[in-house]
Amino acid sequence: MNGITIRAVQTANQTGVDVDVFDPFRDALTLVMRLTVDDEVIDRGDWSSFEAVFQIIDPARESVVVNSIMREGFRWSSFWISKGRNWGPASGWTTAERWGLDWGWYRDLSGNASVFGFRGIFKAYYGEGGSGSLSTEDFAVSEIKWFRLKEIYRL
Repeated sequence: MNGITIRAVQTANQTGVDVDVFDPFRDALTLVMRLTVDDEVIDRGDWSSFEAVFQIIDPARESVVVNSIMREGFRWSSFWISKGRNWGPASGWTTAERWGLDWGWYRDLSGNASVFGFRGIFKAYYGEGGSGSLSTEDFAVSEIKWFRLKEIYRL
């Protein structure tokens, strides 16, 4: 049984809107997963929990360049989760630069240097407490949401 569905993955800016192009220095870049989890998954015990993995993929390097993990207990069956700050003052936003993304033209002459992908992975766990968590057959992997960084640089 697989009772988890990733309905969408999105890349949101500081207005909270799903966008595809970001200023690497001035725009917030928040990674969002929208999920539905069957009640049977959530109700497996007092210690039902999840692990969400937020990955940024660099196709020019053919590798994952950001792998950020969130672990929490279930609260709802339909919800969204995110990594990266896109609220509050601009000085606190998580930009592409703060994610550590490298979009320099010098590293890939094929023109792919400024394109990245976001993939979400979501896994359910249960346990009896104290003995750790046990994996379940409930997991989901999203499609890749591609986005681009504006090709602007600092001197």
